[in-house]
Amino acid sequence: ATLTVQDGGAQSGIVGSEAPVTPSVLVRDEFGNPVPDAVVAFEVTGGGGSVAGGEARTNASGIARAGAWTLGTVPGDNSLSAAFAGLQSVTFTASASADTGAS
Repeated sequence: ATLTVQDGGAQSGIVGSEAPVTPSVLVRDEFGNPVPDAVVAFEVTGGGGSVAGGEARTNASGIARAGAWTLGTVPGDNSLSAAFAGLQSVTFTASASADTGAS
């Protein structure tokens, strides 16, 4: 069985804002088939910030999407992990930069 990044693996955004791409993972069984209705836990593991919900169920295609991932308030690297029982977790990364836009 495997847990792999489906979307949003490496990205960048503005500090304190929502990551531009919603992180998602694909869960497959030992035969390579998608695993529906599996609970995947998402957790912020670096850079501060937060993730809405924290748990998501896979759909019929074996894909689970995190809730909104809000990056930390300090420029630098942010990370989010996704875990499913018995499988190696995967990590999403985002580089947060200072908001230099005019107000």
